[in-house]
Amino acid sequence: MKSYSTLLLDLDGTLFDFGSTERIALKKLFNHISLEINEENRRIYHEVNLLCWQDYEQGIISMERLKVKRFEDFLAVLGLKWNAKELSELFIEYLSEEGIVIDGSISTLEKLKKNYKLVLITNGIASVQRGRLKDSNTEHFFDSLVISEEIGYQKPDKRFFDVALSMADSTREECLVIGDGLSSDIKGGRESGIDTLYLHLNTPCLANEGDYTYEAGSYAEVLKLLEK
Repeated sequence: MKSYSTLLLDLDGTLFDFGSTERIALKKLFNHISLEINEENRRIYHEVNLLCWQDYEQGIISMERLKVKRFEDFLAVLGLKWNAKELSELFIEYLSEEGIVIDGSISTLEKLKKNYKLVLITNGIASVQRGRLKDSNTEHFFDSLVISEEIGYQKPDKRFFDVALSMADSTREECLVIGDGLSSDIKGGRESGIDTLYLHLNTPCLANEGDYTYEAGSYAEVLKLLEK
């Protein structure tokens, strides 16, 4: 592995356990509207939410539209009459309260911080991500926070990575993108001329070799690669 000075780190699925955060937030939201908490209702939400995020990553809808549209679509499928904007605001509040990290991420950040400039890169909602960083007491690890809602561009847009490089005060050659998102982190880094490390924590590698520069299935493998 070549030498890097700056690591561009994704948040959800890379350092934070968004799945657990979302389950807690959905439970609170379903309780608020007296909706049964079951797998079918969760599945419906996940499907409409995923479609909205895909549209967002492709630049079809804005973040502001995504926040409300996913609940408009969710309510429409279930035939419910709640106010989608109200539910969106509640859900965002619930998400921001849960800074659940993946086991091993804190100790990994502590080790990386000794040798690298760390920059957080996320497509998440600003108030949610900042709230979770505060709740988990992890914001101090990062030299910069690059949040799509705040800068007006989202991964994999090259402009997102241009801003990240500027905020990091680093060149492409000095940086390594580390993330689990093939369509956002890895694609965006590759198309921006930045080396990438595809992190698939304890899961099979789902990418082709040409899609990434390096790959790892655990934090231990990431640290081992960076020691070389």
